[in-house]
Amino acid sequence: NGEMLQFMQSGGGHTVSPLVNIWACHLAGLALLPWAGPGWKKLSSLMQPDWLVTSVVVLSVLLMCYNYFWVLSSREMPVAMVNAVFQSSVGTTYLFSVVFLNNSRFSQTKTAAVILAIIGAYLACASKDDPEHPGSRHSGLLLAGLAVIGNTAYQIAFKRWFGQVAGTDASVAIVYLVGVSAVHLVFITPLLGLAHLTGFETAVLPQVGRNLAGVLLTAVIAFFVNGLWILVLMLGSPVVLSCAFGLAIPLSLGFDMCFHHVQINFEQVLGHLMVIGAFALLTAFPDTAVKHGKDAADLDA
Repeated sequence: NGEMLQFMQSGGGHTVSPLVNIWACHLAGLALLPWAGPGWKKLSSLMQPDWLVTSVVVLSVLLMCYNYFWVLSSREMPVAMVNAVFQSSVGTTYLFSVVFLNNSRFSQTKTAAVILAIIGAYLACASKDDPEHPGSRHSGLLLAGLAVIGNTAYQIAFKRWFGQVAGTDASVAIVYLVGVSAVHLVFITPLLGLAHLTGFETAVLPQVGRNLAGVLLTAVIAFFVNGLWILVLMLGSPVVLSCAFGLAIPLSLGFDMCFHHVQINFEQVLGHLMVIGAFALLTAFPDTAVKHGKDAADLDA
């Protein structure tokens, strides 16, 4: 999906504005509305309805913001480099998990893996500018850094507000995905209009044809990606989710080399290998979670 979004925003000739593209990626959850009843009953019994709505709104805004920064950074840098910077979220996620989540604790092994991932992300960015991304590398790194901060806040907030309350009940994930789509439709749509009227970003809608098909494809992929993210956060921990993202780095690096003619050097290769090594360490020594009954079997699986 990262390759598709980058194509729509750069290789595709800016055929649709970033805000509209990201907004469309978060609407497909409404298709799950007929199955949201059981999850809503469970959540409404565990959380106050007004706080439930407020938390979904806050998380939806965070989701929109960090994806927006990611797309903007992919205009300035190759996707593999953006992913490498994004991977540094494993460090911030781990630190904030230890502070804010009850079922995460400090580990020397995971701390070493976090340091390895951050150093690897830094080395992966040590490359020359490429002709397909003539923008400022510094602005691209800044935008990617903002995406990291937003992603970290999103993961920790979801795990604290929903994951630790609802456990591993998949019906909760359905309600959450429906809620995010509803917030985008009702709350964020007017904000897009406001951004257009104030000149913050001109809204460019996709035209019928390849542009519309590309937007629909990114929306479908994003729906499955977001759903998987939520399930991983419920069954595991934010650290597992962040380090799992490292597996996308070699794939996106291959895409950049094959389709964007990006040349890499030894430092970049070493950086990517370090990030993948950090993923191996973090998954070999998962977070210690509080397990009870069926939840214990789910977490072990």
